[in-house]
Amino acid sequence: MDFTAILGVIFLLILANIGVFFIFRKVWMNTPNAGMKFLFVNILKDIAWLIISLQWLEKTTQHFLFLIFTFLTASFILYYKVIRLLNER
Repeated sequence: MDFTAILGVIFLLILANIGVFFIFRKVWMNTPNAGMKFLFVNILKDIAWLIISLQWLEKTTQHFLFLIFTFLTASFILYYKVIRLLNER
């Protein structure tokens, strides 16, 4: 396993999630349909992240399972934060 590529994938996902979260919080939080805007941008971010990650990593079962685990963990955390903010509004 190439640990630099794996760390790059994790770092890219963390930066992308932080960017989407702050855009949501600062720009869309108090607008109508804030959740839908977040979902749209988040899906585009996830597709871009997946394409870049597949270019960096070898096509093995270990890397595939790693991508799935990383994606699910990061998505759960991001959605948890956004849903809490939407419910407080």
